[in-house]
Amino acid sequence: MEPANPRLHLGLGKLLLATSTEEAKKEFEKSIELYPLNPEALFELGTISYNNNNLTEAVFNLQKAVIFSPNYSNARYALGLAYTAQGEKDLALAEFKKVLELNPGNQDVIDKINALEK
Repeated sequence: MEPANPRLHLGLGKLLLATSTEEAKKEFEKSIELYPLNPEALFELGTISYNNNNLTEAVFNLQKAVIFSPNYSNARYALGLAYTAQGEKDLALAEFKKVLELNPGNQDVIDKINALEK
């Protein structure tokens, strides 16, 4: 095992999500500490924060994930959800439109765009 390998901590964090989000969060944070440009770990942290209704932290981590990986549609989708929860309609709409470009025909995303445009 390589304790300095960020992928190890990312994988362990994903496994721990099933039993302890706090332990998973620690592993994702360790992964980012070892490799700060890790969009997957940032996405996971953002998702945990979103699920805990910590929208500011969720947006912060998800924005970084998107900066480091602009075509990471799951991160953009989660960012759109976080923006929606914050009442940032225009920002959410922009994210969902980009997700639709990356995943043409995704009905869930189309529905979210239509709802925001009303």
